[in-house]
Amino acid sequence: MRYTSNKIVELYDRSPIWSRSFASTAYGFLKDRKEKTKLFWQCLAELEETQWWSLEKLQDLQSQRLKKLIKHCAENVPYYQKKFAEYGIIPSQIQTPDDLKKIPILDKETIRKNFDDFISKDVNPQKLRLQSTGGTTGKPLKVLMNEEVYFYQKAIQALHRSWGNFKYGKDWLGVLAGYKVVPVSRKKPPFWIINHYGKQIHFSSYHLSYDFLSSYVKKIKETKVKYLMGYASAIGFLANYVISTDEYIPLESVFLSSEPILDWQRKAIKKAFSCNIFDYYGQAECVISAINCDQSISLHQNMEVGLMEFEKINQNDNNCKIIGTSLVNYAFPLIRYDIGDVTSSIIYKCDCGREHIKIQPIETRVEDFIITPDGSTIPPPALTLPYHGIKGIISSQIIQNRVDTLLVKIVNNNQFTIQEKEKFIKNFKDCVGKNMKINIMEVKEIPRTANGKFRFVISELKDSQSKNI
Repeated sequence: MRYTSNKIVELYDRSPIWSRSFASTAYGFLKDRKEKTKLFWQCLAELEETQWWSLEKLQDLQSQRLKKLIKHCAENVPYYQKKFAEYGIIPSQIQTPDDLKKIPILDKETIRKNFDDFISKDVNPQKLRLQSTGGTTGKPLKVLMNEEVYFYQKAIQALHRSWGNFKYGKDWLGVLAGYKVVPVSRKKPPFWIINHYGKQIHFSSYHLSYDFLSSYVKKIKETKVKYLMGYASAIGFLANYVISTDEYIPLESVFLSSEPILDWQRKAIKKAFSCNIFDYYGQAECVISAINCDQSISLHQNMEVGLMEFEKINQNDNNCKIIGTSLVNYAFPLIRYDIGDVTSSIIYKCDCGREHIKIQPIETRVEDFIITPDGSTIPPPALTLPYHGIKGIISSQIIQNRVDTLLVKIVNNNQFTIQEKEKFIKNFKDCVGKNMKINIMEVKEIPRTANGKFRFVISELKDSQSKNI
């Protein structure tokens, strides 16, 4: 909860079920007032106009914003001042996206080691937004961003939902994401809270077992939810249940984010809900983003706010790593940042009429689900929550080889004390239930996959998992 203190969050966690929807409604009101600012509406108005620009005009806009960003970095950002001097780069040499290749690719470890040097000298760090993300690598990364970055991303999400005909405040939206809306230990409905102000029902992603899903379906029907938003894994799981009952639920649209969509999830969602799927691709760092329309599963790059490059992985196919540059984060610029996700680009005019360069659906590996002893399924993004607020974890990996046991490998430093370890285990049990045994193994390093990426979650319950999905 971005706009409340930790004490308020703790109070919410201890509050009775009946009071949580009241708290959610109050928070929804507060959040709306904080986010529907003049800057948000300016960003949205710009995107509503530029979505219909020609590809040439969009590329010209990218070049203009890139030149301005490079000039700013050369004058104000210590990391780039040093790097430009090291490589003999002057701002006038960077005129177009193709010229970016003169600058070395930036990785996460470089940001960690040089955090202060990425902060622009013309801003007050205390007034910036701090974003902490481990993604699904299990290795925390902190970045800063100015207000423009945050509100551009909020505007992109609002624009995207408008492509699916969603009207905020008028249409009911069901949310299946990583919110811990009710205690994990709860064994009977409700497994949701209601934000009456925003007409949102936040469903728990921690109670997705076949024993409970009938109550989810009943609530969606009686509240007349016409839109769903959340993880592909969670909504796909619900869709499979709906199909098994032969009681399909026609919706207007489904909005997905935070993880790639598997083929079975896409097929199940379309069959169960008879609607278009609108996918949003982005990162917590808010460097680049892309969204799909109702004419294709490929995603339109948001070229106005970010620039994508594509680095070939091998010569035998079109798969490329995405390298991103934010064109609007002047406070903490990330230029040629190695996102690590895999896709390929497409340049053609979409049937929707928009000419943004498109990308294929993201092809990063989707980590396995965790299955709890009571049969619930927890998607990988939700498993990043136990790490929030824990000191000393450098890198981590979760392995499940028994339905009642998780092995958590941790690379730590001397800040990961006994107290932090106990807090970490408690956080985990809050996520996966008290019947799950959590074993901590402290290791010197966690091996990478063949393509150099971490696997945050490894499940060895293939047979058990296939029965639940």
